[in-house]
Amino acid sequence: MSEFDSRLINAISKALFVSEKKSDLVITTAVVEDVAKNIAEHIKKEYAGGTLSPEEIFGVAALIRHAVENKEFFDWEMPTLCGYTADEFVKIAERLRKSTSI
Repeated sequence: MSEFDSRLINAISKALFVSEKKSDLVITTAVVEDVAKNIAEHIKKEYAGGTLSPEEIFGVAALIRHAVENKEFFDWEMPTLCGYTADEFVKIAERLRKSTSI
């Protein structure tokens, strides 16, 4: 499980416990993390505005990595055209990849 997934599940679990303490809901399971994981999966599918699935985000990250590694494609002019250097794009690609649990 990725760090992003763990943090998301923990945040959802905490929110569920807070809601239970306020009597907004009653938790009827001994393992809240299972409920939180299910909620997290639905959130991850929508967190990009429903525009991209986690699989598509992973694909874009892979495409970015391959593009910056190809010096014929990602030349000296790309930072002006795209706004980021190759090193910055590598970091962006890594963050995108980490944002999915693939």
